[in-house]
Parts: sequence; structure tokens; C-alpha cells
Amino acid sequence: MIAFLSGNITVISENNYIIIVNNGIGYEVIVKDSSIYKTDTKITMWVSTVQREDGITLYGFEYFEQRKLFIKLLSVSGVGPKTAMLILTKYEPIEFYNTISQIHINIKLGATVNITKDIGIKGIGPTTAFKIINTLAKEVLSS
Repeated sequence: MIAFLSGNITVISENNYIIIVNNGIGYEVIVKDSSIYKTDTKITMWVSTVQREDGITLYGFEYFEQRKLFIKLLSVSGVGPKTAMLILTKYEPIEFYNTISQIHINIKLGATVNITKDIGIKGIGPTTAFKIINTLAKEVLSS
């Protein structure tokens, strides 16, 4: 598995991917916002490798905590790479952990909670939101 890439950015796509060239090989890396990068600049980027039936995809992150959250999100049933990237586009990891922890505490206290609204990410329904909260909030609160 590839943990990080260092090289020069040669292509920036409006479809949120960049191409990093290292030793003559161009790596296509999906990022949360390609507009923050500039061509012909050297970069070191944390990556997560996702292998599916239709190919291998690299997802890139500015720092390690984003990569770590991405991998944790993929461990939740019903959460794929696109959903995980949506979450990372809206939240920094600490913000996300704080949000889901607060929702989890409110649920435990019997407060009225609108999970979908509280997470606030289009495309994540109540079932998936509940799975994310149930899986990750317990881990956060126990550490």
C-alpha cells in the first residue's frame, strides 16, 4: 500500500484530481479540492489506496489525520470513498469527531436529534449517519 507520494504536480483537474509525477511515473490522486494546488510545484501528500473490482484509486490528503479519518470512515458499513471524501470536504477531523461525539451524547441522553441535519452532508441519510456515529463516536469517547 502507498502511504504518501512526493513529486511534482503536472496536471490539475476541475474534477478534483491531480497528477503527481515521481521518477517518471504519473500518479492520479483524488483530492477534496483541486483548486488549492498549483502545477509545477513539488508536493508530498498522504494517500490512501483503495482497490475495487474496476481498479485501484489513490485518495490524497494534506495531512495524516485526514488520511486516518478517511480510513476509519471506510470501515463503516455503507460508507465508500466518495462519502468519506464528502465528509472530509466539509469537516476537519477534529471538527467531525466533536460533531459526532456530541450527537452520540445527545442520543444517549434522550434528546431529540435529527442525525441527518446535524451531520449536514448532502447524500448521507439517517441510516448511514447513525452507523457512522455508532461506530466512530464510541471510539472517540473511549479514548
